[in-house]
Amino acid sequence: MDAKSTAALNAGASVLASELKAAIDSVAPSEERDEEAYARAEAPLLREKATWETYRCLLPFIAGLTCARVGLIGVTYGGYSKTDLGILTDGPMILVVLILLGFVIYLGRTKKQLSNDAAKHMAQAAIVVEVVSGWAFGIAGVMVPTATPLLFAISVLCTGAGSLAIMYWLRLVRGANAVTAGVYVFSALAVSEVLLMLIAFLPQPWGTALAGLIALAQFPCLAATHKVDTPQSIPGVNRRDDFFGLGSDIVSRNRLLIAFAAGIGSLAVVIGILRGYPDGDPIAFRASTRVAYMCVTIGLSLLAIASLIKMRQQFMNVGAFIVLEALAMLAILFYAVLPGRLDVGALFTTSLNAIMVGFAWYITIAFMSVGKLEPFYYAFSGWVVWLGCRSLVRTASIVILAVHENIITIAVASAFLVLSTQVVFCLILNVTHHISDRALAQERMQFEETERKRNAALDKVFGLNEQAQTMADVREETMRHSAEEMGRQFMLSDREIEVLTLYALGHTQKRVAEELFISQGTAHAHIKRIYAKTNLHSRQELIDYLQKYTH
Repeated sequence: MDAKSTAALNAGASVLASELKAAIDSVAPSEERDEEAYARAEAPLLREKATWETYRCLLPFIAGLTCARVGLIGVTYGGYSKTDLGILTDGPMILVVLILLGFVIYLGRTKKQLSNDAAKHMAQAAIVVEVVSGWAFGIAGVMVPTATPLLFAISVLCTGAGSLAIMYWLRLVRGANAVTAGVYVFSALAVSEVLLMLIAFLPQPWGTALAGLIALAQFPCLAATHKVDTPQSIPGVNRRDDFFGLGSDIVSRNRLLIAFAAGIGSLAVVIGILRGYPDGDPIAFRASTRVAYMCVTIGLSLLAIASLIKMRQQFMNVGAFIVLEALAMLAILFYAVLPGRLDVGALFTTSLNAIMVGFAWYITIAFMSVGKLEPFYYAFSGWVVWLGCRSLVRTASIVILAVHENIITIAVASAFLVLSTQVVFCLILNVTHHISDRALAQERMQFEETERKRNAALDKVFGLNEQAQTMADVREETMRHSAEEMGRQFMLSDREIEVLTLYALGHTQKRVAEELFISQGTAHAHIKRIYAKTNLHSRQELIDYLQKYTH
């Protein structure tokens, strides 16, 4: 045997010995090594949570959603100088909700999907209508202030267009993780409150003009979104008991949707009653209570963001409802004990409505992300449930309480508040039990699958399978096992583990795409997410990590 053959044989034996050691180590990993790997996996995630750079790409998206809300609220709500503008606020919303209900039925039956270009063109048209109708509302309010039908018609246009623009900004973030979605919606909510307070303190025509100008700023925001990373590229982990973690569990998702639809609908009734307490007229704010309302809303928004960044995602299911119901109780309490200062109770009523907005946005993004229908279907459905209930009750209260003051208003509001609490927590309890049972079953299946793969790896090394395995087969099987171990450490998806296996074996992105029957762009996106989640930056670093830490 010549020297070259001997060297080749020695190299082959060395590789086989390395693979054999890897397979044996994978069957009985030490507890100490597991703890070290877990710590290494958690470190980059903890660093990501604390960095400003992580969420900087959200800035144009936050600005766009902020401008859309300010354009709508600044016109149809007068920037919350009062709890609302009475019939000019919730009356038009009833008509908009009826139109949206028709689209919900249509999209649900046809399963029609809009292209991204079609959705973008719809949004651009909505922004134009929002701006023009907003300015028209301000002009008509000065020129013909008593022309209620004209103002009502203009308000319908502004309400519908502004709502559609907001929905589009939510649509752009579908597919992002739960933390990113929460940071996005509550940041926009907090910033918009500052601008709305400025509008509230301006004379009506000037405030409306400013609201329209701010709404117009959505166009440069749309252009800026193409110059930054997408929100979907921000790393993060979704919990099983959160809206974003129910993508493959249809039963849990539907149960949770029913639970929160019932809870939000009941709370929307409470808001509709309390906005016009006790005689149906809007409640005007004093300067002090208007500032207090803004501070309460911004403070609670920051609390939601802080809770999410600290990975306390359960805040957005049970915790958020506790906050909402606490605000409703405070509103009822202060209406009762301070009948001469209704604006104090109104500040909690309006804060309740504002936080409900952020919560509804968050849920909308979640169901856009995990649902299979057109994303607008879930946004339209959300508007129908909570804004439909609120608008119907508010409009009814304007009509009924204007005739005679209803002395049992607080009692009715309290009853619906109790109903909301009971329904939500009972249904959430059922969903939690279902998720727990399903999680146990999944863990059992994953354990059995892992054991099967580990035994298969040993069978290949020792030649115990029916067909002899080549050294390349052994290497591929071992690399696949290592990728799965790394996937558990960094919480990679099943598809990302498949891409990592092929990529670490030396395949090009084109070859990876061909092997997995996906586009090359999709393969590139998966590899980019793998780098982001693992905090590694090259193929060689991935291979080194696989060889050093996953056996």
